Amino acid sequence: MKGKIIKKSMISSVTHSSRDYLIYIPENINNDEEIPVLLFLHGNGERGNDVNTVKIHGPLKEIENGREFPFIIIAPQMLPFPDDYNHSPNLNSHLIDWTKRQSMKRETFNAKNRYETPYPPYGWDILEKDLIALINNTVKEYNGDKNRIYITGLSYGGYGTWYMLSKYPEIFAAGVPICGAGNPEDAKKIGKTPVWLFHGGRDRVILPQWSLEMADSLDAAGGNIIVTVHEDLAHNCWTRVYSGKDMYDWLLNNTKR
Repeated sequence: MKGKIIKKSMISSVTHSSRDYLIYIPENINNDEEIPVLLFLHGNGERGNDVNTVKIHGPLKEIENGREFPFIIIAPQMLPFPDDYNHSPNLNSHLIDWTKRQSMKRETFNAKNRYETPYPPYGWDILEKDLIALINNTVKEYNGDKNRIYITGLSYGGYGTWYMLSKYPEIFAAGVPICGAGNPEDAKKIGKTPVWLFHGGRDRVILPQWSLEMADSLDAAGGNIIVTVHEDLAHNCWTRVYSGKDMYDWLLNNTKR
């Protein structure tokens, strides 16, 4: 039987109401075999109350296109912005791949962080208790492998990935933040948990400098960090990363044992 995406719900510790999430169950799952677990955190554009938008990018998009994965994949959804919050309406206008440009010289942008805090407003950090509950419940219900729990996310989800790795390094066997940054002071909390960072060199939304600061801080703290910058791509470098194979293979090669 092919793997399938299931819609489930949980009571959020933040809203105290039911919130939907998606979970992918691999094909031919064997209840006697522990299955790796991957937590996927989407970007700002997929937040809201329609959980199916989580399929627009990332691993679930790949599954919708017929791909199979050896992970149980958990895909929750961020809360909508409050009605009185004025967020940038033109964020997606910067999702440009300048494929016709011949020069590989990186564009120079204003390097000031776009947010007043290390993590963006109304981000995944608000839902950290929900995320941990989802992991624990999934591991218990589907015989997930506690030694092979991974996390990845794009944009807002990249920030969320850094945040969760710094808060719960004992849980995750490895993490892949894509075009997201965080608080360099938190990097040392990640310890030896392997991290593979991806960014687009032409990203105008979240500058590559910001994620490279995280990489430098983790490296200086003796962490285990790999950095890949796709110089020809802008903010949506995640399309190339999630459609590839190397990143998933790398995750599976890391275990808490």
